[in-house]
Amino acid sequence: MILAAVAFDSYYNFQLEIKVDEEANRIKQILRQVQQKAISGEQSAKWGVRFVNATTSNQYYDVFYGDGYAAGTSTERYYLAEGIDFTSPASSSTLDAIFNKRTGINSSSSAITISVKTQTSDIAKNVTITTKGLIQ
Repeated sequence: MILAAVAFDSYYNFQLEIKVDEEANRIKQILRQVQQKAISGEQSAKWGVRFVNATTSNQYYDVFYGDGYAAGTSTERYYLAEGIDFTSPASSSTLDAIFNKRTGINSSSSAITISVKTQTSDIAKNVTITTKGLIQ
């Protein structure tokens, strides 16, 4: 019985790790696509992603083009997978990752880190965009 309980717990944690990894990989994929749009000069504009840690609705991230989210045009919205939350940006906050046109470099003067974790455990994964635009 004890062995079964340990095995179940290990399997459950393994499934949670996979879920967090999949969400982090999806965010990286979207960021790379957005960065490529900026490099190729699509819409002759910067491209970015706004991450929204909403407390009253599902957490999501929007793809947009323009100098910033407020003045830009939103093109797509992605919701986090069920059971996954942002830890960065913080609750009730947003975080913008904007890539300069033609270079694809991060518009921010510092690295940007997006963090996702499961709602039921401390299993978390970070996605970082360096000042040079490297997404890791």
